[in-house]
Amino acid sequence: MGKEPDNSSGQNQNSDELDAATGSAVDAEFSTEATAGDTATSDATVDQVTGDSKGSEDSDEDLLRLFVGPNAEKFIKIYQAQQAKKAGMTFNWAVLIAALPWLFYRKLYLTGLAVLLLPMLLLYFVPEVPNSAMTGLSVALVLVANSYYVSMALRQIKKLKAQNLSREELHERLKKSGGTSTAGAVIGGGIVAVLLALTIYSITNDELPGCDDATVRDIAEELVIDAFGTSDLRLRYFTPVAPSGVLAEQEATRNICSFTVELGDEQLDIFLAVTWQDKTEGLFQVQLGESPEALMQ
Repeated sequence: MGKEPDNSSGQNQNSDELDAATGSAVDAEFSTEATAGDTATSDATVDQVTGDSKGSEDSDEDLLRLFVGPNAEKFIKIYQAQQAKKAGMTFNWAVLIAALPWLFYRKLYLTGLAVLLLPMLLLYFVPEVPNSAMTGLSVALVLVANSYYVSMALRQIKKLKAQNLSREELHERLKKSGGTSTAGAVIGGGIVAVLLALTIYSITNDELPGCDDATVRDIAEELVIDAFGTSDLRLRYFTPVAPSGVLAEQEATRNICSFTVELGDEQLDIFLAVTWQDKTEGLFQVQLGESPEALMQ
């Protein structure tokens, strides 16, 4: 009787092949997961590189602190008040004492020049502007200087952010355009010192116009015409009167001159005195008299 073929070897072989195939599938699955992990790692690396290049997004408050530099917290509080829609005005003692040096110290050069020139132009074109108006402008500057600086800084930050700079370059540009300038403060202080010296000199060293001054002669002619009621006359021989006695004591406060009025065939000797009306403004007045002594009264 023949024996049945032994299939155990074949079954074992088939089982090994099945296990091998299953193992290969499992290995392939783990291989796929490993590849996905590598891809995730690669993506993370790309994100990290991108993050290093562009930098994390800084808040405007952080950039403002970087722009301001020294004493930034004071301006940060003003910024926070502005964001909360509260009054951001504060009193700036530095501007009260020395506005131009402070503005130049904070690199507000154009604003400083405007603050310097505006009062001069205003007084030149509108001489009758009251002192109270100038005082009001000074007080307004003291109150709005800090908030104005914060607003200017935010405009500069917005302008630089719009250029899509890298984080490092943005920070560098902010430090360069903001911060402080000791040299600017020195220059501003020097300008103030020169202007103050010129003002003091003009007040203490202004001399009264003399007999040879064209404005004095024009005023004298107008006064004579009003006194005589006619313009058909001529003024000649303007001559200083040498001071003596009481006149010598008042030489610094008045100039005495004599001149001749030719009215037809008549010649009249008249005297005039030039005195200060407002020395600080450089204004003087002219008076007529029959004698030097009459002009002293």
